[in-house]
Amino acid sequence: MYIFACCLSNSPDGAFLAMGGGNGIASIVETKTFATVHNISRDSRVTCLAWQQRGRRKKGNDHGGGKYLAVGGDDRTLAVIKTKAMMGGDDDDDESIASSYSSMSMMSSASGWEMNKTFLDIDDDGSTEKFMPNWGVQESKSPTADNGVGGAAAKSLLITAVAFSPGTPSEYIALAGNDCSVLIVSTQDWKLVKEIKFSTVVLRLSWSRNGDKLAFLTDQSDLSIFSSKSWDLFGKPLSLHSKPNAVRWSVDNGSVAVGTSDGRVVFYDPEADWNISGEMDESQSPVNDLDWSSGNDFFAVGRKNGSCTIHDASSIFNGFFIAEAELERDGAVLAVAFGAGDGSFLAVGGMDWKVGIYNGKDGWALCQEISMDGLILTVGWSPDGRYLAMGGADQAKNHGVQVIDAISWEELNIVKNSSEDATERVQSLSWNGDGNSLAITGNSGVGRIVDVNNQAVACTLDRSASNLVTRSSTGT
Repeated sequence: MYIFACCLSNSPDGAFLAMGGGNGIASIVETKTFATVHNISRDSRVTCLAWQQRGRRKKGNDHGGGKYLAVGGDDRTLAVIKTKAMMGGDDDDDESIASSYSSMSMMSSASGWEMNKTFLDIDDDGSTEKFMPNWGVQESKSPTADNGVGGAAAKSLLITAVAFSPGTPSEYIALAGNDCSVLIVSTQDWKLVKEIKFSTVVLRLSWSRNGDKLAFLTDQSDLSIFSSKSWDLFGKPLSLHSKPNAVRWSVDNGSVAVGTSDGRVVFYDPEADWNISGEMDESQSPVNDLDWSSGNDFFAVGRKNGSCTIHDASSIFNGFFIAEAELERDGAVLAVAFGAGDGSFLAVGGMDWKVGIYNGKDGWALCQEISMDGLILTVGWSPDGRYLAMGGADQAKNHGVQVIDAISWEELNIVKNSSEDATERVQSLSWNGDGNSLAITGNSGVGRIVDVNNQAVACTLDRSASNLVTRSSTGT
């Protein structure tokens, strides 16, 4: 698979060349042998690169520049990479940048190349005055400084992940926020049932298939499992060896799969004190998403290199991880989801701005493809398989979600952007167990629950408001 180069940039001393690709990877090569010394993984096409140029330190001595490399892309974030070990020079305390915060970024690690900061949500006009903490600007869109992820005072509370519990209808909805807490809300009266506090931001949520447990992934590489009966933690949080990007329970609740940024999929056994029951590590490409089919027959893994592998679930339980099929996309795979029923349909979306629908009964052949005008961050089928929701950044339609009727493959005219932003990036979707409503959250800070039957917003979700859930006049 050929990857086109979007941008090039030489270091000030000419020793290194940075190349940004359409696959979301910025590669650093040294210019004598052009050997790759480091790869920087992003969540979308890398469109611009810039090395720090020569300047003067406050003490008056010159420095050669090149200590930082800025990487920007279609995900509207700017990553600043510290290159000190390669470029030399002392630390500049006044310009030391806070630790990384990005619920979407994936960074490979190597000696001498480290993430310094990821700035979130660059304005459409390119303005940076809202998101440059510690560089002379008072307000930031980053979380508060004491939440474990750095940054200045938060502008608003954001919902980082949303998940309805299983059931018909769902009894609860879980809302994770950038204030390091998860709120459990009853869907009967929309009242707060439990607030679970963490020392760091929760990025992913996953209910067990019978709804008795809830798994949390944090940006500090921890996996925590809570009981939905007592809301107590099962044992201690499990420390992961790399940044986790996805978590899913198997249909029989016999295994919890976690995909990480170092390319591994780790399987935990809840019946054996959460010990590791298996580990899939045949690829070094970061795992972005994974899913089990509803019949527990198949297991899919979407990776940064544009591949989606499909495995026989029974073979996985027996420790055999060879894929029975491998799908190739034209960009990083960011989201995968099996349909209802026997799981013969698989939706795969990502950086190619498309969702491919594959049919397992036809050897996993591509049977349908749906386009958005932006990258696809999340996909989800309704419980009956009738509808497919796709979330991302559809800049042409000014809202980041589409809901497709899987019979006619036409879009439902339901969910417009509820925020004042010109473009919304939807990062988390969840269907109610009865299939009648869909929860949508993203970078606007205000989520919403959409009544699919009435094609209208039933209520809004706002972590920063006095009323977390506000029903609309058309809501039920």
